[in-house]
Amino acid sequence: MTRSKMLWVCLSLSLIGLFLLAIGVSLREPVAVTLDEVSVSSVGDLVSVTGVAENVQYKNGNLFFRLASETGSIRAVMFESDIERQGLDPYMLENGLELITEGRIQRYKGMLELVAQRVTLLSR
Repeated sequence: MTRSKMLWVCLSLSLIGLFLLAIGVSLREPVAVTLDEVSVSSVGDLVSVTGVAENVQYKNGNLFFRLASETGSIRAVMFESDIERQGLDPYMLENGLELITEGRIQRYKGMLELVAQRVTLLSR
């Protein structure tokens, strides 16, 4: 096999691998956890957490709230692009509502934060 053919085969296989990896990541389902299970080792994890919304604020197109339960609480943010993608009316989210929040655990200014990708209201 010539050098150029070998290079072409390697490049093709690399691109196929990256494509399959991207599909696998996009199909990944969030893992249901309780707030007491969220820790520094959870950073980067895709999770689903049930709790009550507190300190709800909608500003500059982004939604900020604290998700609380009997086992703990975590600061959460949902960015404008995810609000629009989900078709969520941010004014429907109020303090005291129970919800399921799906997203990634991140660190922001030294604190753990849930970057929400989907919010489902359980009570109204």
